[in-house]
Amino acid sequence: MKKDETRKKVNKIYGQINKVALKGKDYSLEYHRLIDQIVDKGDYAYLEMCLSDYYNIETSRYGSVYSVKAKTWKLVLEQTDSTFISKLRSLYRNKGIYQQGQEIRSEQANYVNYYSSGPLLAEDITIKRDHSTSVTRTKYNPMPATMSQASFSRNGASSIDVTILDPGIYKIDVYKVLWATFSTPLYNLPASMTQSQVSSGDLILIRMREMDQFGFKSEGIINTSAVRINDIYDSSTKSAFLGKSIGDRSEFSPFKIYKSDLDICRLLGIEEYRIPTISTRFEAEILDIKRLQMSTFESPYEINRVHTIQPSGTQSYLALGMTYSMRIPITHGGEYLVSTHRRGNAGWIYPGLRYETYSYKLSVRKDNLLGTIREVDSVLNDPAYFQIKNRYAAYLGMKKTFLEVQKAGSTASITVIYENFAQSEESNLFARYKIAIDYLNS
Repeated sequence: MKKDETRKKVNKIYGQINKVALKGKDYSLEYHRLIDQIVDKGDYAYLEMCLSDYYNIETSRYGSVYSVKAKTWKLVLEQTDSTFISKLRSLYRNKGIYQQGQEIRSEQANYVNYYSSGPLLAEDITIKRDHSTSVTRTKYNPMPATMSQASFSRNGASSIDVTILDPGIYKIDVYKVLWATFSTPLYNLPASMTQSQVSSGDLILIRMREMDQFGFKSEGIINTSAVRINDIYDSSTKSAFLGKSIGDRSEFSPFKIYKSDLDICRLLGIEEYRIPTISTRFEAEILDIKRLQMSTFESPYEINRVHTIQPSGTQSYLALGMTYSMRIPITHGGEYLVSTHRRGNAGWIYPGLRYETYSYKLSVRKDNLLGTIREVDSVLNDPAYFQIKNRYAAYLGMKKTFLEVQKAGSTASITVIYENFAQSEESNLFARYKIAIDYLNS
């Protein structure tokens, strides 16, 4: 058979299946009869091609025609839009909107906004993971500036531009950023005197003196070091420090503070060869207590440069008052970091600096929520309703679906109850959706 004739048969079978599927899930027997008719005509191969091409169903997975009939109906339904859904999708497309759950959102670019903050000064923060490994992240701190080096503006529906306000800027880098929140421990003084006793997680500064059986050891080790309470591996030694205050003394063994000889050497301030000769008895006097607090900050998890703005020709600086495109699209949301590089005889914020780099956070947000639409079913107070299918109840007029619509920014919702008795419930529901969409777009 010619290729075009084969395709014609496949398309015909698709049309027959689609016609049945549009009637709804209750028409499975009609679907079974249709497959039986196709098999009787000797067109099963075209049925296989149709299910594969249009529904991504491989009939080879099923062992018999009976299994194909029983197990593919649900898959066909999942990929078939009813007449109502097709009309509603067309309405959304014409109105330039789309739906996410109950939320109705606009596809128009004029609903995209941007927000900027800065200037910010980069600071590298080292976050320790354990005794031997660490990671460095960049924190951006607000600067005490009374004016900005640059202003940002929207260029129609295409991009965001930057206007130069500082004559010392010679380069601007624009980065696309994925931000992440990181935590790092900071040690501060306890908030009050009542909290000045050592607790788990504190950092204590101790003065240590080596002892022997007679007391303080002559020419023994004397050292001052900081110890994290949670780093003490021996539970009884850790408990001995808990509850102590500044000035209190406690006896301890350095071998029960740390297991590693290297850590013990750092604690006592000695060379490793002296480890076998030191005493197991030391006195510790608590000189200071610092309370652990976790500081959180945002830092780029992923950063990619998307554009660089530099002077053209023989110019050394970007032109004051000139507007440049940063090539930041506003068709969708995103996070950006804009870094300005400047040089001059006097620093912009700090007079002693000659080369400075400041950054600005730029967030592009698609604030396109128009509102929400929620379907509310209304049924007649008739026991017969509970004995029949929903679709058939709607056909008989026993079930109606109204729309509860709430506009973005509004504190109250409205209910669309339009009804034309000359039309079917499906047509009335579509008309209610048109009213609801026009209200949200107004």
